[in-house]
Amino acid sequence: MQPLEVTLFNPAYDNDKFEMTSWTVDGKMGPVKAVYTGGYLVRHVEQSGDYTNYSRGVYADYYQCYGKYDLTPTCFSPSAYWHTSEENKHMQHEFRLSNAG
Repeated sequence: MQPLEVTLFNPAYDNDKFEMTSWTVDGKMGPVKAVYTGGYLVRHVEQSGDYTNYSRGVYADYYQCYGKYDLTPTCFSPSAYWHTSEENKHMQHEFRLSNAG
């Protein structure tokens, strides 16, 4: 392989989607100025990555075998991956009053 090249044995991806809405309302009521701002965020992240290089290295038996001190340890394929899915929601509000004069 060339420098900075890798070999992957499992799909790897990073899907990051988000929606964000925000708005501001300001006005004046006599001598008082009022400002409101708010927002809402929804974010969904789904990721998967190849973990095979970690399961083939110096500590490979730690990742792929159990019972290594028995006479017949059980080992699995060194092909490994990870997957995570996360969803975040965030709402924010701010209200300010000040002297307009």
